Amino acid sequence: MIFQGLAVGGRIEVSRDPRVAGFLWRHDGEPLHLEVTPVLLRRTVPQNRRLWAGYARGLKSFSALTGHDRDELHDAMKRRSDVLVDVPLYTPSGDLIGPCRSTKHLARATFSDFNEEVSAAFAGWGLDLYPEPRL
Repeated sequence: MIFQGLAVGGRIEVSRDPRVAGFLWRHDGEPLHLEVTPVLLRRTVPQNRRLWAGYARGLKSFSALTGHDRDELHDAMKRRSDVLVDVPLYTPSGDLIGPCRSTKHLARATFSDFNEEVSAAFAGWGLDLYPEPRL
């Protein structure tokens, strides 16, 4: 069973979820294997919306010139990224398909860095993806 806890004063406080308590009672007195890792705050919905709003603006200007769609643009931006790393992609049977770059599980800070990379790339091509609103 996987569940979250909180580090408090050198101890781990586990969730008060009754399923967690039931699991622990079922294994009362038994040794358990524990793996403790920090919970990384994943990218947020507003971060993701901002990225795709920028892509929409970029595509409006670039798709007529290049003929590429938003998914091709996203793949190209992931390949040129300095903050993304290759992760292996597998079939359901466990066969390696090959490396890919994904933003799906990025932490908030890393996703912000990726967003800035995208914005800087377009700025270098003469397009501000996020211009200041005119009043």
